[in-house]
Amino acid sequence: MLGLGQGIDENKDMAITGAETAADDLTAAARRVLGINSPSTVFFDIGENIDLGLANGIYARADEVIAAASWLAGQVEATMRAALDINSPSGVARRMGVFLGEGLAQGIEGSLGRVERAAGNLANGVSAAGKRPIDVTLNLDGRTLTEIMVPMMDQALGETLYE
Repeated sequence: MLGLGQGIDENKDMAITGAETAADDLTAAARRVLGINSPSTVFFDIGENIDLGLANGIYARADEVIAAASWLAGQVEATMRAALDINSPSGVARRMGVFLGEGLAQGIEGSLGRVERAAGNLANGVSAAGKRPIDVTLNLDGRTLTEIMVPMMDQALGETLYE
């Protein structure tokens, strides 16, 4: 047994070299038979033709795909009609339109008080701003600008705002 182990140990490099040579020879033979000069060339050709093959396959079976999609759409429609008891698509659309209009009306009516309050607040704010005295201390010809503007505003509005 010692001699067998010693023989393997002494000749292991020769066995490794033999296996590497066999693998290289096998790879070279496969490349020659398949016409492969570079792995990148093979993968490039494969990659370049995958999309073309896929497209051609889809086109070749397009009629079957369209027929299957049409069948599926019909099944979905029939199932929905049965589940929802629908006899006329226009009736469904009409009912949906009625509900949409009703929902919008309820939403508008539900917020009408808020809209009225906001408009009232705006009107009150504008009215209050118009009744505040103008207090500008800029002098013009010895008179303050407020003394000139207040009587002009009273005259333009037809009422006395400031007394």
